[in-house]
Amino acid sequence: MAHNKLYRNFIILQEDERGYSHSSDKALSGYAKVEAKGDKCKVSFYAQNLRQEDNYSMILICCKRDLKQLIDLGPLAINGVGKGDTSKDYYVNNIAGLGISYEKISGAAICKVKDNENEFIMHGFMNGEDSTDNWRKFKVVKVDSKKYINKLDEEPKKKEISNLDTSDKAIISKVNNIET
Repeated sequence: MAHNKLYRNFIILQEDERGYSHSSDKALSGYAKVEAKGDKCKVSFYAQNLRQEDNYSMILICCKRDLKQLIDLGPLAINGVGKGDTSKDYYVNNIAGLGISYEKISGAAICKVKDNENEFIMHGFMNGEDSTDNWRKFKVVKVDSKKYINKLDEEPKKKEISNLDTSDKAIISKVNNIET
């Protein structure tokens, strides 16, 4: 995706399971947002009225013909008033360091692991559609976010150096030798 056109898609998250509300008189609500521009992609999750004491995970649902899996992006921290708000940055063709394009994302969910099973609290699909597949049974791929963040930070520097002409590379080499 060489152009800088902004791609933005909201996924409205609907309540699946009752009993996780911070306030019993309000329903769970939230959304996930996928934004891509140039070679960068931002995935954001927002949820409100969730109990703080529970541990939740952010899940991307890939439910396309050639890819059927769930990507666990890691924990969604909930504050004292029941709100969670997190964003993660990736490359458009390498979501979560898995080599998956943002175009493969069909939906999103918030889940909790209970008795070694994923219990989906909220979920939604792009354009309000639902999957005919039993997406809850797809393989879950957990992401090592610490490992991926370091890789994300290093990659642009390598690209920038490779685009330099030979005289610039020689200067950088001399500076590196002086510093070491």
